[in-house]
Amino acid sequence: MEYSAEIIPIHPGGRRVSRMTERDAHLTFAQAGVLRALNIPGELTEPQIRFETGLTVGATRQTVVNLVQRALVVTPRPGRYQITRLGRNTLAATASGYGQEITRRRHR
Repeated sequence: MEYSAEIIPIHPGGRRVSRMTERDAHLTFAQAGVLRALNIPGELTEPQIRFETGLTVGATRQTVVNLVQRALVVTPRPGRYQITRLGRNTLAATASGYGQEITRRRHR
């Protein structure tokens, strides 16, 4: 599955931003939870993501791989994950509380 972002100018000064298509903005509940967990400064490992979201080993791995393929998450170093600007925009474009129940587990 291939995802893309269309580049459009937003004002005559030439500043450009990426505009997500409806398909790009779709997130599963697990994907939203992982993006919320990564929506911090810095990087997280897969076990840290699992701890933050409460997902299983397999679900965490599958979700992270899918998010990397969609360019919503990057691996700046082996075994570490970081949200991208597109990932932040996609998370912001979803319903404000979507996936939040997953990441709330860490605060109980």
